[in-house]
Amino acid sequence: MNKYIKLTDAIAITNQTGAHETKKRLKELPGEDVKPVIRMKWVGVTPLTDSLQCSNCGYCVVSDEFITPYCPWCGARMEVPPDEQQGHA
Repeated sequence: MNKYIKLTDAIAITNQTGAHETKKRLKELPGEDVKPVIRMKWVGVTPLTDSLQCSNCGYCVVSDEFITPYCPWCGARMEVPPDEQQGHA
C-alpha cells in the first residue's frame, strides 16, 4: 500500500539532513489519510431534456438547480463546472 506524506515535511527533512538520515526520517513520517480523486463529468441524457447524469455512476439530475461540482451519489469530482458542461455530451 502506498504511503502519502506532506511535501512540506519531506522538503524540511531533506534540507536539514544528509542522504542516509533523510531516508530514515522520511520512513518515520506519519502517512496521511488520502483518497484517490475520481474525475468525471455531467453528460446529457437526451437532447430533448435538461437532465444530466454522472459519467461514473449514472446518477441523474433533472434540473440545473441541483447540479453540483461533485456527484452526490458516488462523490466523483466533475471535471468541467456544470454551467460550462451544459449542451455538451
